[in-house]
Amino acid sequence: MAAPGGRSEPPQLPEYSCSYMVSRPVYSELAFQQQHERRLQERKTLRESLAKCCSCSRKRAFGVLKTLVPILEWLPKYRVKEWLLSDVISGVSTGLVATLQGMAYALLAAVPVGYGLYSAFFPILTYFIFG
Repeated sequence: MAAPGGRSEPPQLPEYSCSYMVSRPVYSELAFQQQHERRLQERKTLRESLAKCCSCSRKRAFGVLKTLVPILEWLPKYRVKEWLLSDVISGVSTGLVATLQGMAYALLAAVPVGYGLYSAFFPILTYFIFG
């Protein structure tokens, strides 16, 4: 029994014992060397390496085009019924913010407001295609 204000001992936790069994094959040195021997790779000439690297197939050309213009990657997979409404809403809100921001920056720079409209429209269009 602990005295008031004194320390009491923490309860004892039960001990758990775990055992693991690791099963590995037993090798002789000769068997290990045969299974894990290094295989020598044939060296290719510079011409063969360049021919493989610089060859162009239809699949490879389309892959390069997809990396440059990502819309070609995702547009065929686009689910119109599920995603179009939310994309239109986000596009309109982003466009409004960018338009107002472009007009405000044009006023701050003391240039005609039309320049601010150009600065709002074309970057978003470019991002849509290449982003």
